[in-house]
Amino acid sequence: MYLAEIDDKSELKTNKYGYVEFEFNTKIDFAIWVLTKSNIHISPFNYHNTSNNQYLNKSDWTNFFQSIIIAQDPRWLCKTEDIEKQVKSEIASLRPIFPLNKLTDSNLHILRHKIKDRLSWLNQQYEFVKNKYQEQPNILIPNELTQMWSEYQSSSHTNHNIQKIMDDKNLCPVSDNLDSIHKIYLVNYPTVVEYKYEINTVIGVPNEDNFNAVIR
Repeated sequence: MYLAEIDDKSELKTNKYGYVEFEFNTKIDFAIWVLTKSNIHISPFNYHNTSNNQYLNKSDWTNFFQSIIIAQDPRWLCKTEDIEKQVKSEIASLRPIFPLNKLTDSNLHILRHKIKDRLSWLNQQYEFVKNKYQEQPNILIPNELTQMWSEYQSSSHTNHNIQKIMDDKNLCPVSDNLDSIHKIYLVNYPTVVEYKYEINTVIGVPNEDNFNAVIR
């Protein structure tokens, strides 16, 4: 599986503190599962067999799907209320692993500056997402989907290829020299597709043997 080059043209690029997170998220996987059980295709999810059922129309499904992604946006978790207090806490936690001869005033000054710089950058990420959406939305399952949500929760959605990617970080050779946060969700889907929404990417992963689970 190939992930297109991560787009680093996001809104805030002030330092190299960005990172990439991989996750299997049941709510996002559920939204794709609903789509595969319905009679609609929504690009790039055009490769499942449709049925005669329509649980949500295209507009409602898209709004539901994107609301889940917005609610899970990792930038909501980037806020630090008291940066100075957090800097002291992080330095204290690092002291036991640093040789005493390395804890010079000069080194501590550099370390404090780097930690403060990173926390300030993370706060900027939080402020951006807050200004854009005002508040973190709750994930609400539409009334039309409550029965399907119960059905989804009671059934297995294990995908050994997703698990393989999650377990083996060597399968995900992504640069750590990024200006932005990137969240990658792996979901069950019959073939590899890629859906981008701001800093988030949803990748369909087929549950089949002889699958080349390499992300680049």
